[in-house]
Amino acid sequence: MLDLTRKGVAREDAYRWIQRCAMKVWDADKDFLLTLQEDPDITKVLTQEEIRSVVNPELQLRNVDAIFARVFHP
Repeated sequence: MLDLTRKGVAREDAYRWIQRCAMKVWDADKDFLLTLQEDPDITKVLTQEEIRSVVNPELQLRNVDAIFARVFHP
């Protein structure tokens, strides 16, 4: 959602688009990445590579070790 807003999409629109994709995944047991890549509103704003990078688990989890170290070894 943040990547969409950084590209000029209104926060409310970005939220609605992501929520729509999330509900498709929830209802139809689809893949989230593929659902995002097939969404016409999202693909008007983000490239396929940008979409892939947003859902990259390595990117999302890059600070896990530092967070655990801070929490469990203060």
